[in-house]
Amino acid sequence: EKQLLLGAPVSRNMLLLWIGDIIEELEAKGTISELKLVGLFATLLKLRGSLDGLTKELTRSPPISYVQLTQLMIDFAMLMTPVALTYNVGASQAGRDSYTLYLWPAFGSMMLALFYQGGMRLITVMERPFGFDLDDLDADWLLLSSERAIFGYLTDPYPTSMLAGSRRDCVKHMP
Repeated sequence: EKQLLLGAPVSRNMLLLWIGDIIEELEAKGTISELKLVGLFATLLKLRGSLDGLTKELTRSPPISYVQLTQLMIDFAMLMTPVALTYNVGASQAGRDSYTLYLWPAFGSMMLALFYQGGMRLITVMERPFGFDLDDLDADWLLLSSERAIFGYLTDPYPTSMLAGSRRDCVKHMP
């Protein structure tokens, strides 16, 4: 059995076939009633579905992220912006050669890149807010400060304002 199992292309299917074969043998001998046979095969079918789902989950490739696709489109737009601006500036100058033909497309591309790439960086920071970079949130600090404040609220017998007022009242009534 071990050699058959090791030689099988898909060992989990071999196990399910063995279990099904044993159930059929028991049914042929008359050991299992018809009602129990239906329940056993239904359970075997659910087991096969669960195993297939687990296999698909373990071998699944991650989907392409929306952020990655947006970054690709923005990079392509940044690559094509100087060409488009050169065409527009060149058309308005009616073919004259001047330094503005090269200056404005470069300046426009820099300004567009500043806003687009800054926005993309903001999106990627919001996609993974917890981490170890300087712009990430420190979850440990957040949890510890919240626990400290809640513990303080629960363990203080009175708020400090009530405690100070009650001391003054005690001092007034002392002989």
